[in-house]
Amino acid sequence: MHFRLCLLLLPLVSCVWQDPLQDNYDDDCLDVAIIGAGIAGTYTGFRLRNKGLKMSIFEYSDRIGGRMFTAQIPTVTGTTVDFGAMRLKPNEHTYLVSTARQLGLRIVNFPLNFGNPNETVYYLRGRHLRIEELGGPRTPYNLRPQERLKPLDLLWRLYTANTNMSVDAYPTESEIYKIHTTDGLPLYTITMDEFLARYASREAYNYLHDALVWDHATGRFGALIGLIFLEYGGVDSFADLKTVDNGMDQVPKRLLTRYLLSSVRHSIHLNHQLVSIRGRRGNYKLIFRCTQTVDGYTTPTKSPERYVCARKVVLGVQKDCVEKVNFAPYRLSKEFRRQVNSVRQVQAQKIFLAYQNQWWKKGNANITHGRCDLPSKFTYDWRRGSNGYYIHLPSYSDGSASVASWRELQNQGSTIYGSMPGAQRVTTEVRKRIHTYMSRLYRIPEADIPPSVGGAMQLWDTYPYKASWHFYKPGFNMEQTRDYMLKPFPDHDVFHVSGSWWPNKLQSWSEAALRAVDLTVRRYL
Repeated sequence: MHFRLCLLLLPLVSCVWQDPLQDNYDDDCLDVAIIGAGIAGTYTGFRLRNKGLKMSIFEYSDRIGGRMFTAQIPTVTGTTVDFGAMRLKPNEHTYLVSTARQLGLRIVNFPLNFGNPNETVYYLRGRHLRIEELGGPRTPYNLRPQERLKPLDLLWRLYTANTNMSVDAYPTESEIYKIHTTDGLPLYTITMDEFLARYASREAYNYLHDALVWDHATGRFGALIGLIFLEYGGVDSFADLKTVDNGMDQVPKRLLTRYLLSSVRHSIHLNHQLVSIRGRRGNYKLIFRCTQTVDGYTTPTKSPERYVCARKVVLGVQKDCVEKVNFAPYRLSKEFRRQVNSVRQVQAQKIFLAYQNQWWKKGNANITHGRCDLPSKFTYDWRRGSNGYYIHLPSYSDGSASVASWRELQNQGSTIYGSMPGAQRVTTEVRKRIHTYMSRLYRIPEADIPPSVGGAMQLWDTYPYKASWHFYKPGFNMEQTRDYMLKPFPDHDVFHVSGSWWPNKLQSWSEAALRAVDLTVRRYL
């Protein structure tokens, strides 16, 4: 018997029981071992479910979904919060939409969008601005005359004025490697910092960093990252964002259900960490460390390691997890180490607080979204529960420095009333800091902010989720790296289907993992 997870479809309820996982040997070898029960791992099982294969999914924690993580604040009934993936673009994320509908899930509107322009307030250097004021005389940055533009307009001007990019059209994927600066440097070989240092004033750099809010708007990411801002920052970005009814993690949960119900030869083992791969093509020995999960924290146990034989291995885990696996080709190949490190991690976090009323609307009735240069970065009006309580997302921030500061505050103070427990708890020190930032953003005295009635938070900074997403470093051809990482070694059937190495604008979205799985299945499985 194996550790089996049964997920009932209508309604979707998890039903879990456990038997000891027995070591298996050559005569009982898995056809495919899938590492990770996030969107990549569960979609791999789903895609292979009707091929008559003996398969098992191995998951480090006790939770299905990975960075698709939906939860409920204990005191707010009738609605959910998404700690990771929370929205999709139906015209771009076609695999995700098609898969969700195939699974019987409803695609619904995500009215928050990226922050509707006429409902967004900016708070930069202590000044409140509306989007139409950015770049104008009230903008608190000492910009050169040609830099006095809205952030995305300024970024577009910097690219088109200082490279051979067309001013009339966004470059295609095949054209981006032909873009070079006016002094002859291929754009993909330099960082955002290097590009902006050459062609923008220091104040323009600060303005872009603060107003675009995302940590990768500047920094050591490849300069092609700026093109993602331009493509996703247009008017259409605010028009048609969707989400999955009842939360994004319904997708991997339903995928797992279909995978398990399609054959008795399919199984899943939670609380198993892959630590080593040994052997040769067609006969791999996987070594797993047992873990335990308590209140959302997963740690190794002292139980004996477990051994599993598999003919093929599919790793649906991100870069940081791959690097922890002891596999001789990983260690011995300089090219693998170069390619696996082609991307840079972006850590992120979300904090949700619930209140009995929308107190932040006092004097800000038409504002649903904020962007600021405070560590809270983004704010959203979230949803209203069936009991009338309102959920606010007062901090959605990225960057290792920002996440580290919230981690420190989460380790201080006591857990607030109505908070989720354990790893998702909100402490009094977190709430106190949030209220300070909300007071500045919404121009309401801290003393007038009422007590919260619930909360939850998630920090994406620890194993196995040491990053929320990845972006490419300079100097890599993204399509070539993607193809290499799918199957790095011709003489081994070890595959990587994380979206960490997917090229261009899909890299930071769940869609990238689905496409990586699909391409791997069509080419190799």
